[in-house]
Amino acid sequence: MVMRKTILIVEDNQEEASFLTRALSPLYQLHVIANGAEALAFVRSGHDFDLILMDIRMPGMSGDRVLKGLRQLGDATEVLILTAFDASDLAISTLHDGAFEYLTKPITRDRLLLKVSQALESGELKKSETIELQYQNRRNHFKRNFVHSIGQTIADEEFDDYSTHHDAFIDRLSRRRIR
Repeated sequence: MVMRKTILIVEDNQEEASFLTRALSPLYQLHVIANGAEALAFVRSGHDFDLILMDIRMPGMSGDRVLKGLRQLGDATEVLILTAFDASDLAISTLHDGAFEYLTKPITRDRLLLKVSQALESGELKKSETIELQYQNRRNHFKRNFVHSIGQTIADEEFDDYSTHHDAFIDRLSRRRIR
């Protein structure tokens, strides 16, 4: 059985949340939360998502603050920001803070599905790159330690050979002096 991707929707407007739910629920597993502070606490408690779709302007904790909080936690989940204000400075600043993209409301179902698909694909690519990088780091660490231990073994053997020959040489010299 193929696991459906999981999306966290953070939207305080009930009509917008309903639209997003209707558009996405046939394809994805959804969790809907109405405010930023609760969403951040939910993620902090260990819930993992493939994508976060979040309104930028909400009472209490705004979407940009939630995004900054996520990044401070080390959460690299892709985030799509929803805004009613086209190209607002706040929406643009979220891109600098690590949002995948911002979408201007109202958004069509087709555009929403396209952007969600692109964000999920980007997240998968980042995860696979992270896994590959972790593998390469472990491999390099192992190689360094292996080479170091082999090098140390060779050095120990060389030192033992040197010591044996040196001790024999000193022994021969001392016998010559005794005679």
